[in-house]
Amino acid sequence: MGINLVIAVLMNSPAELTAAERMILVAIAENVNDRDPERLTWPDFNAGVLAQRTGLTGDGALKRALQRLAARGLEVRVPIGTDKKGRTMYAVPGRQCRYRFPAVLKGGTVVPPSGGEGGTTVPPGGTTVPPDDSKGGPQSRQAGPQSPPTPPRPTAPSPSSAPEGGREEEAAALFLTSLPHPWTVGRKTAAAMAPLLLEAVTAQGWDLDDDLIAELTKNPDGINSYRSVLAHRIADLPKRQTAATASIPPWCGSCGDENPAAAHNPRWRLTDGQPCPTCHPNPEGTR
Repeated sequence: MGINLVIAVLMNSPAELTAAERMILVAIAENVNDRDPERLTWPDFNAGVLAQRTGLTGDGALKRALQRLAARGLEVRVPIGTDKKGRTMYAVPGRQCRYRFPAVLKGGTVVPPSGGEGGTTVPPGGTTVPPDDSKGGPQSRQAGPQSPPTPPRPTAPSPSSAPEGGREEEAAALFLTSLPHPWTVGRKTAAAMAPLLLEAVTAQGWDLDDDLIAELTKNPDGINSYRSVLAHRIADLPKRQTAATASIPPWCGSCGDENPAAAHNPRWRLTDGQPCPTCHPNPEGTR
């Protein structure tokens, strides 16, 4: 298991990656041996397994996400040749696509693996780093005129003006920082894990509630790195087994005293300390 690579994705991957793209990198990293210099996934890890692990099972969803990663310089598909038009092929009938963790994340910069896989690489700030010249060694950064630096990306909106997706990520990050000791994480780690947590709970039918806390923090004995285990459990979250009870009613969006956790947990759907009559129509305020 490439748990170190999973952590590298969560902590140092480019900020502009979508949740689906991050999930692909996590799923691939989790199926790579940390000691494998080639960083190849196991032979039975194919496109069907990757789609199931990431939830990208819709028509073309996985292919589009893989192409976006490739455009960012993070190609995870292992090429097997070219077709008659010179286009790179990654799979042919009778030969499935193989995957490789595309880069080691060091110092906030995506560094291409040894052996020259080509393409440009993207650090978290968005600046591209040209690959090494396969014949003449690293390209000189002093020869010729220097390109102007890439302008900084616009700063993210504040939580009060963030779209609904931002509020949900804020709720997920708050959930992670509120986990019981020794599972709780800091703000930076929580912000990195939040998109993956949202992706996992949505795909597997969980809510940000006590049941999820129990699932993520179970069997604590013998664990050396709680953060690593937490990252793995989020990436491999199983389907929720629910009893035949009523589902959580939709959030009205008005109650909760601006607490974003109300979107996923009815216990926070309060108005002046009392259960919201819209979200809790029964007198007891339960589901």
